[in-house]
Amino acid sequence: MHVIETAHLFKIYNEDTIPVYAINDVSIQFGYQEFTCIIGPSGSGKSTLLNLIGGLDTPSRGAVRIAGTRIDTLSERQRIQFRLDHIGFVFQHYNLIPVLTAYENAAFIMQLQAGQRRKPESV
Repeated sequence: MHVIETAHLFKIYNEDTIPVYAINDVSIQFGYQEFTCIIGPSGSGKSTLLNLIGGLDTPSRGAVRIAGTRIDTLSERQRIQFRLDHIGFVFQHYNLIPVLTAYENAAFIMQLQAGQRRKPESV
């Protein structure tokens, strides 16, 4: 099994007027313990692809699977929970909470996870 899979993935902006294909029929697979680089010129869809794989955005068409779970069919709430439990991001920009120390920023996600007192939703 692959840890990340996309099948015929599309992200189309302005689909009803002048369509802009940010992602056009991308099918990829990443295995466990693989090291992969996604490279290309500015505007080629790298960030859009990563946002779709990370569940931060939803595709216009196609499927995204993370460890066998189809995240493109999850509700917004389920995707938030899935990201909290299964996905880590290292952003290009810091995206830190300015009123927290570096330690508090690093510990923040663990506090969110530990604060869950209910049974996780089935995904």
